[in-house]
Amino acid sequence: MGKLMTSRLDFHKGQTLLAIAGTYQTILQVICEWTQNALDTGATHIFLIVDQKRRRLICRDNGHGVDKSRFDAALTSICQTQKKPGKLGKYGRGLIAILGKCTRFFFVSTPAHNPAKYLRWAFSPEDLRSRKTDLEIPVEALEDCHYCPAGAHAPSGKKGVPWRTECRAEGYTEDRVLSTFSPEEI
Repeated sequence: MGKLMTSRLDFHKGQTLLAIAGTYQTILQVICEWTQNALDTGATHIFLIVDQKRRRLICRDNGHGVDKSRFDAALTSICQTQKKPGKLGKYGRGLIAILGKCTRFFFVSTPAHNPAKYLRWAFSPEDLRSRKTDLEIPVEALEDCHYCPAGAHAPSGKKGVPWRTECRAEGYTEDRVLSTFSPEEI
């Protein structure tokens, strides 16, 4: 018997993320994912904005929000759900569902335990296409924002924000597949 050899498995991280995101074929599927994620975080109010003229999608909710460690855990476990049984999400791909269907994607959130700790992650599909290894998503602190539910006032010097999490896609593409959903599928 000959000497046992191995072959190394490697892949283009950026292109792989875009391919996984491609399993969501329509913008409606993305909106459903964002809505399910909001419900899974305890949201009681979900605001959807579809601006066809500017090609912008926005989903805002008042759920529990996320901090950097929770977001990082989601990024490092794509295709493995982080959700407990009984939640709507189960595939671990919803966060990246919009990638490849827009020119820029922003995820903004603050955790419920710290209403002034808003962070914004910025995804660029073009940058992902060029990144074979060492894929990092830029994140910045939004120092001037503070979560303020309806009727509340922000501390001096802060902008009151009525949502904890925002998913925003700019320059979204036309759907290439026609599809329909029933309310039961959401």
